[in-house]
Amino acid sequence: MTVARSSERGDETRRRIIDAARLIAAERGYRGTTLAMIQKAAGVHPGSLYWLFDDKDALFAALVESAYAETRTDAVGAGAAASNPVKAALDAIVGNPARHGLWRFNVSLMLDADMADSRTGAVIRRMREDTQQAIVANWLEHLPADVIAGHPDLPRRLAEHSLVTVEGCLLARVAGRLVDEDAVTAAAASELDRTVIDACLEAGVEVPGFVLERHSVAERKG
Repeated sequence: MTVARSSERGDETRRRIIDAARLIAAERGYRGTTLAMIQKAAGVHPGSLYWLFDDKDALFAALVESAYAETRTDAVGAGAAASNPVKAALDAIVGNPARHGLWRFNVSLMLDADMADSRTGAVIRRMREDTQQAIVANWLEHLPADVIAGHPDLPRRLAEHSLVTVEGCLLARVAGRLVDEDAVTAAAASELDRTVIDACLEAGVEVPGFVLERHSVAERKG
């Protein structure tokens, strides 16, 4: 019983520290956040913090992993069949309250050469790969089997195109630049649909209805 209560207290302390780090980092970023700030905001003894986390890198790695675990299932938004699948993915990342603005310093850390070999950087890279795989899986569900057989790399190319566009929009936000995200993501989605249509025509199979509908709408707007 004593061991169980001790474990529960440890879990609660860990959660308080991660929650405090999440709120501070969302506003101040990685470099602007100190362990002293986190310890004070969490209301824990410094010894408790260092007992659970060796350093700031270990704490932020746990923070990013925790935030991603909370939002793993909806990271790709409404998926391939959404009216604008690229914007849906962007909104799922930016608009998800569970992430508490963590995308801001995730993007910054991805561009920081000093973080290349850090534990936090490794978690962010794994998070990106997992998100891309989720998008791949979604396209696999919606593409005709004959198209996938003829173009086995197609779902991954579609996912990478989506994710790179999303990251470009996020980078513009971090830099404080105004970008028409609806137009940018719509153009990317239109290119994805054109790629799918070409692959279906080459395979001699029917183009998925949601792709044809999106493509038709895009042509009318264009």
